[in-house]
Amino acid sequence: MVSLAFLVSLYISISYVVGVYATDVNINDYRSGRDDPRIIAQRVNRITLILIANLIIIPVTLYQFGIANSFKEAFLSLGIWPHHSCYVIEALKALALIGLLYVGPIMDTLLYYTFVPHTRFLQELKEELLNIWGFRNYVFAPVTEEIFYTSMILNCYRFLAHEPVTKKKLVWLTPFFFGLAHVHHAYETYQTSRTSLATVILTTLLQVMYTTLFGCLTNCVFLKTGGNLWACILMHAFCNYMGFPEPSQLNMYYTDVRKPQTELTAKLLTYWSRIYFVLLILGIWLFATNFNALLLSPHSLM
Repeated sequence: MVSLAFLVSLYISISYVVGVYATDVNINDYRSGRDDPRIIAQRVNRITLILIANLIIIPVTLYQFGIANSFKEAFLSLGIWPHHSCYVIEALKALALIGLLYVGPIMDTLLYYTFVPHTRFLQELKEELLNIWGFRNYVFAPVTEEIFYTSMILNCYRFLAHEPVTKKKLVWLTPFFFGLAHVHHAYETYQTSRTSLATVILTTLLQVMYTTLFGCLTNCVFLKTGGNLWACILMHAFCNYMGFPEPSQLNMYYTDVRKPQTELTAKLLTYWSRIYFVLLILGIWLFATNFNALLLSPHSLM
């Protein structure tokens, strides 16, 4: 029998995707596709309206059909409004944790902007963030996706399940809603590009796997920090900015753009490429070994 928690979670997941596609404009009419400012503005407006509606619908549902004692309790459980004293510190510790995972790319970025001429980190950061694309990628998407796919769905299973749900199920199964919600990118990519169907399917499968695993991470952070949604949002925004780890940016510059002018420089770059690989592995180790310590909270739900 399909549970109420599943049905409400399915509604939450679909409602976000509906907000993406229920627009008055045809994405195929714009050369930039989903990156066209008009498309972005339409989607932001639609999803914002759905978010406002769900911020009423979901707490009411948790209260009327679940074990929440009041609308206020159900709303506060979403984690949007800080409800304990450690909120800011825990969010910063979660950000530090994800920073450990990216220790290699962070070091590479520092070296790149130090040694590559005519590069200005603050100027490029400003150009990346202060526009409609930066708002979508680093503010709107992290905030809304974490509210929908982490906070709301987790609390559906916490408050609406007829039988107690194990923490393992909360962490590992509910993120499939987040992962499967990204399948719509396959349709969008296939419609707006010349990419082959096989490539679209493979890319989408990888994206579903990656986003599902990331959903497991944010679920775990949310539960370990006592429902600290902003810890999840900060991690999400930082990961969106950093992206999936790639080969050394510094090494690629001196390979593809400007050849090393001395033998010593070439040798140092060779050493750095090896160190960078070690730092990628070290980042995973640092992340794993510090996971519980940095997310330790007296308000933990696990």
